[in-house]
Amino acid sequence: MVSAVRIDNAICYRSSNNKYRWILCVVSGFLLSVVIESFQYCLCLGRAETDDVICNTLGCMLGVMANIMGCL
Repeated sequence: MVSAVRIDNAICYRSSNNKYRWILCVVSGFLLSVVIESFQYCLCLGRAETDDVICNTLGCMLGVMANIMGCL
């Protein structure tokens, strides 16, 4: 999971447009969660559930909001 966070942060902070950076972060967190859940489903590892994707996306959004609030 730590490598997933590093990949997400690398994608988010290389964006040149600051106005839409938070959208890119949330979308990349969503896509990363979908990829992980898809691998779990295809390889029959653990349980692949849609609520995991929803909760991970909301957690990513909260993290982005906390980061924005911390930078103000």
